[in-house]
Amino acid sequence: MQRDSETDNPMNPSQAHDTAYDRTPEHDQMVVEVYEYIKMRGLPYRPVYTPAGGGHQEYENSWVECEKMYVGRRTFFADIGVVKWSNHKGGRLTPSKYSHHLILEIKPKIYSVGAVIRQVKAQQHLINGWCEALGDRGGLGSTTSWGKAAPVLAANDPLLDLFSRAVEHGFTYFVWDGVKLVKPSAATFVPLDPETGEVFEHGEAA
Repeated sequence: MQRDSETDNPMNPSQAHDTAYDRTPEHDQMVVEVYEYIKMRGLPYRPVYTPAGGGHQEYENSWVECEKMYVGRRTFFADIGVVKWSNHKGGRLTPSKYSHHLILEIKPKIYSVGAVIRQVKAQQHLINGWCEALGDRGGLGSTTSWGKAAPVLAANDPLLDLFSRAVEHGFTYFVWDGVKLVKPSAATFVPLDPETGEVFEHGEAA
């Protein structure tokens, strides 16, 4: 679970520990399984960016991290953070001009559909603010960053169908069945890659 600090300073190590020490073993196991899967197989999600010359282009570089920490005006964690960045040069403090930051919230069990939706929308607000601050640090026009927050839900969760009916068109979420990570068709992305049939999403899309 992601928790954040209200202060301008990063939480201390003990505080960071205490935000997660009461997790269930099932949660930790699912985090590690999804993390290992993404490292080995990647995501069923291919964000693109639009360089100055126009046209969509996939990010050339990728990094995945378990328990990724985001430090800024508010400090927060992602169960899993996936960073993608381009080879286009940015500013002195932000070497890449274009980057995409996906934070995944792992949910082995849905206790409340509304609670999960609210949490992810609050996470979206946090990562949007973090990306905006990243651009400010890089200098005017030097960096363009996008953020995305999404839950990962268990395929056998009895509330999964209700969740899929409750979220609005374009809400991003993934489903884990213990072997494969999939993106349900209800979370619609456009356009399709004409060669592979896979789906692209522009990083700027909400």
